[in-house]
Amino acid sequence: VGRRSPVLEFVGSFGAMGCWESYEHYYRFLDNPRTREIASAEFAKYFNGRLLSAWSFGTSLLGCRDKAITTIEDFKGLKMRTSGTAMATMYKALGVVPISLSSKEIYTGLQRGTIQGAGSGVSRWRRSKLYEVAPYLTVDPTIPYFSMWLVINQKSWDKLSSSDQKIIADTAKEYEAWTRDYAAKEREEDFAFLKSEAKAFVELSKEQKAKLVNTVKPVMKAFAKDQLGDQYQELWGLLEASK
Repeated sequence: VGRRSPVLEFVGSFGAMGCWESYEHYYRFLDNPRTREIASAEFAKYFNGRLLSAWSFGTSLLGCRDKAITTIEDFKGLKMRTSGTAMATMYKALGVVPISLSSKEIYTGLQRGTIQGAGSGVSRWRRSKLYEVAPYLTVDPTIPYFSMWLVINQKSWDKLSSSDQKIIADTAKEYEAWTRDYAAKEREEDFAFLKSEAKAFVELSKEQKAKLVNTVKPVMKAFAKDQLGDQYQELWGLLEASK
């Protein structure tokens, strides 16, 4: 959806990569009624859809061929796989050399040395065996849980009875909460597996995380302002108010 709407890219966390201080910070932002109103308006405008809920889909890991990222200085000069302008902008602020590759090329790119590192979902690191070619893993501090959107076509929604609409809306909210619990549980299970397979498994210190946020935030604010236009002030304000 980010290709259609910079607002939805921002609400989905990618438009403000590196600026989330914690998973809870992002959830507070996403759960703000005004944030949902803005997202709903975007789905109506670009997709003729009605937003029902946002599903949590796990977090991300950074993996490298040669050594683990333990400080933000370790990003400098790394050839990292990127996907999209927001990610490339954030990585450049950290001194990364961004290399655009599709998700299907991550394994071979790491294997051949086209890239030295990449970020991807925790479950993909396990199930696609990316740890075989990038065994030095770091918990990705730049993005929170991924959001997947549950949306229904507006015309289809309008055909439903009010009682059926209520059932679907209530169930969508229940399932949103369920996905957060399940994603957290799956993440811990995948972490346990990957720790046994990786040569290193690192989580940045609190100080390093704060340093990363302070380093990339000015750049990402400028990026968001350019992308969001008139909606920048409100959306960035919602992000700051959610800390």
